[in-house]
Amino acid sequence: VPLDNSQVTNYSSMMTGNESAKDMKRKSSRPTFTGHQIFALEKMFENTKYLAGTERSRLACQLSMSEAQVKVWFQNRRTKWRKKHAAEIHGPSGKRNKQQRNDGLIPPIESDSNST
Repeated sequence: VPLDNSQVTNYSSMMTGNESAKDMKRKSSRPTFTGHQIFALEKMFENTKYLAGTERSRLACQLSMSEAQVKVWFQNRRTKWRKKHAAEIHGPSGKRNKQQRNDGLIPPIESDSNST
């Protein structure tokens, strides 16, 4: 059943005062980590790319962070690491660099200048 304009209420008209749709959205602010926290997180990341629950809990406590913050930081850092690692292997074009060594699984194809 189609509604006429008198039956349709606009969400913005239901708001009172100075509220707007933007104000109603709850924006979460990004945490700002201290240099000390970042240094400790990076140092831990060098040693291990994945933290067990107990390690995450201990690190969060030491750095005055929540476990969720440590978990998300490690997730984001692994993503950054993978992207950098992939760029080093494949180069900006996405293809394997000629300078990269063969992993030994497939022998390199060499052109034979003597064959016709």
